[in-house]
Amino acid sequence: MLLPLKVTLQWPANRMEKVAGAARTLGLASLAISTRALESGNAGDDGQYANLESQLAAFTTQRDALAGQMSALLEGAEFHGQKIDPQQSQSLVQQGQVLLDAVNAVANGQ
Repeated sequence: MLLPLKVTLQWPANRMEKVAGAARTLGLASLAISTRALESGNAGDDGQYANLESQLAAFTTQRDALAGQMSALLEGAEFHGQKIDPQQSQSLVQQGQVLLDAVNAVANGQ
């Protein structure tokens, strides 16, 4: 079901604000992972460092792809009159939460 433009813009925009708040949390968790990576290992063994930095790179790729999809939806609606499917935008928000949970898990050493 497609909703009127005003509703479809407000709903994902509100969710994007929550994701933006989560982005700050994501950034802090990423910093914690990077710090842990730098503190790990020693001159002869940088395996944990390489593993954590590799996970960070994957998280960054996922975040960038997700943010791009969210931005495309909002820009399409605002500048091109495209309707936003609430299920699609909810799916993107859920994917963002899954990503945030994964980054927090790694940041907490899980």
